[in-house]
Amino acid sequence: MTFGSSSCPLVAASVSADDPGTVTVDFRYSSNNPCTADMAMTTHVFTLPENVTQRPVAVAFILEGTTVRMELPG
Repeated sequence: MTFGSSSCPLVAASVSADDPGTVTVDFRYSSNNPCTADMAMTTHVFTLPENVTQRPVAVAFILEGTTVRMELPG
């Protein structure tokens, strides 16, 4: 889940697997303009790339050069 303007939610530009246990999701700001000045939750659902076979899976979320890493439960 991400939070931001309801009319300009974050968009996943790419989902990639660096190795069998790591996924990287690169987010971009929506190109919709103008954006509303509200705060809304957006749910994102991804299919893991086929080469992700290791558990647990480490996920790196990137937005404008800032990376947040977390581990999904196995």
